[in-house]
Amino acid sequence: MTNAIDADPTTRWSSGTGQTSGVSFTIDTGATHTINGVSLDSGANLEDDAHSWRIYVTNDPGNLGSAVLTGYGAGQFQNIPLPATSGRYVVIVLGNTVVGNWWSLTNVNVFGS
Repeated sequence: MTNAIDADPTTRWSSGTGQTSGVSFTIDTGATHTINGVSLDSGANLEDDAHSWRIYVTNDPGNLGSAVLTGYGAGQFQNIPLPATSGRYVVIVLGNTVVGNWWSLTNVNVFGS
């Protein structure tokens, strides 16, 4: 996970296997915040982006509750505004996938206060 949040475009986090619905990526912000957006960058791995996703904001990553937003993305950069939601963890879960492609993240940003 560190490689996706290090602001270094030459490193990446990868699922290590073909995309599978339900695979998740969790960001621990360290404390409860009001989260209002996420950006995803698949870097040079252009086909390894999340084609559909569910995003959760929670204080308990073991109990996600309802998704804050479900959507579809395409391309290297995905800027995803979210309804302001309080929580410590941001969990991104793959929905529909592309067979054979891994899920890669070169950079992930969480926005809020």
